[in-house]
Amino acid sequence: VWATERAAALGADAEQGALVALLTSEVVSNATRHGDGVAVLEVTAADDGVRVSVTDDGDGLPAVLHPDAGTPGGRGVWLVSELSRAWGVDRLPGGGKAVWFEVGVRAEAGKEPADAGNGPAAGAHAPDDDAAAPTGA
Repeated sequence: VWATERAAALGADAEQGALVALLTSEVVSNATRHGDGVAVLEVTAADDGVRVSVTDDGDGLPAVLHPDAGTPGGRGVWLVSELSRAWGVDRLPGGGKAVWFEVGVRAEAGKEPADAGNGPAAGAHAPDDDAAAPTGA
C-alpha cells in the first residue's frame, strides 16, 4: 500500500498505481527470497514517472527466465522487464545491489506530475518482517 500511495503522490493514476503495486510486489518478493539482509524499498520521482528501487545485501543478480507454461513461479523479472518502461540493477559500493524499475506517469493537460524532474523525493521505507513481501504494495 505504501508504494502505491507514494506513486499517487508523485502523479500516478489508478492504473499506474496498480502497475507499481504489481511490480513492487515482484521485486520485493525476489529480494526477500533470493537476496541477503533486509530489503529496503524506495519510491522516488523520475523524469515523467515513478522509480521504485529495492536494495538488499546480496550479490546475486536477477535474470529474466522463460519457464514452461506448467512451471510455477519464475516469471517476476520477466513481468518487470515487459511491463515497466525501464529496469535495471545497480551494484552497491561495499556489496549488495539495488533492483529498480520505472513506470511512466501521464500528466493531466497543463499539469506537471508532483516532484517531476526534482530528483529523489522524500520517502524511503524499510519493511518489517510482516511487510517484507507486500501483496498490495
